[in-house]
Amino acid sequence: MTRKDFESIYWLRRNITRWERKLEELDLSSGIKSASNYSAAPAYGTNATSDKVGQSAQRRAEIRDTISKLKTAAERKAHEVYRYIELIGLDDPYMAAVIEERCLNCRQWEEVADVLGGSGTGHRQAYCRYMQKNFPDDNYFPEE
Repeated sequence: MTRKDFESIYWLRRNITRWERKLEELDLSSGIKSASNYSAAPAYGTNATSDKVGQSAQRRAEIRDTISKLKTAAERKAHEVYRYIELIGLDDPYMAAVIEERCLNCRQWEEVADVLGGSGTGHRQAYCRYMQKNFPDDNYFPEE
């Protein structure tokens, strides 16, 4: 595992949430409109042959597919992170808790502090020091 592997689970889960919000917005915006907005006569002689309902359904299917792929990738990464946490849990239970809260529970650093006590900055710095010590070849630091 690398530092990027730990952070990728966090960002995968954040992206899943973002795509689920997009799908929800699309569902809300494509609600059934009143019948007065539609004409019974087809639009012959024009190039306005777009199928908005079909396009919307296709877009929703694409988003659901993206969400499914992201969830599969996140589950695979989460399994790897859980195995790593089990390995370090006895040696460094504090860091195991920080990694679990940050990477697996998808918490911001201040939220990690709310759960574990202390300050978000302190947990972030401890996390960075741990990663630097245990994964020295990676030049990667968390963005938050």
